[in-house]
Amino acid sequence: MECHSMIHGHVKDKVAIKAAVYYGFHHGTDDLTIQANKTLAEVLLKDNGYMYQSTGIYTHPILQEVIKEQWFDSKNADGIKYSASFHPIPDTCIALVFTVVEFVVHRWASGRHVKGGAFAKASFDEVYTCHLSGLEAWRSFCWVHLCSCTKIKHNMFNLLCGVSNCFSHCSCTMHPLLCLFSKFSSHSLSLHSILVFLFSQAAAPSGV
Repeated sequence: MECHSMIHGHVKDKVAIKAAVYYGFHHGTDDLTIQANKTLAEVLLKDNGYMYQSTGIYTHPILQEVIKEQWFDSKNADGIKYSASFHPIPDTCIALVFTVVEFVVHRWASGRHVKGGAFAKASFDEVYTCHLSGLEAWRSFCWVHLCSCTKIKHNMFNLLCGVSNCFSHCSCTMHPLLCLFSKFSSHSLSLHSILVFLFSQAAAPSGV
């Protein structure tokens, strides 16, 4: 595997290229473009808005794209060769990508993209640690969040490997109850509704 400093640099380069496309920044020198970029950067940096997509937290497409190009770009890539360490996608990869995303968004904060500049991990250690803590806190909040996070990470690995993202065909080792909850987590159902369903199934006559 590459050393950490090389990985950080490569991830930064990939995010820098993709940020304009995925977040909507525009290169330009007119006042309107500069103000639009500044406003966009403020919105993205507020409450880690850059992590969100309409489908929820940790689902922004830039995450999967960067992970794919950094660790799954060929059959000899680290994500394939060391698949046991990448299935499911580890928190450290997710935290690193979004830490670098924040670094890049900051470079748009003036309204114009500030090119160059090495990613100084030491200055973003707190951001990285916060992302790791955030992932753990999200999982620990409730069963549905735990299953949703697990599902996202397993599906991402399977998709990046070119494997079906259906749990019934992957090597996922989730407990069956977690798998059941993960199916519900994609719908807006309350825990009460889930429990009612489970009890109704348990009470159903055999052979029905």
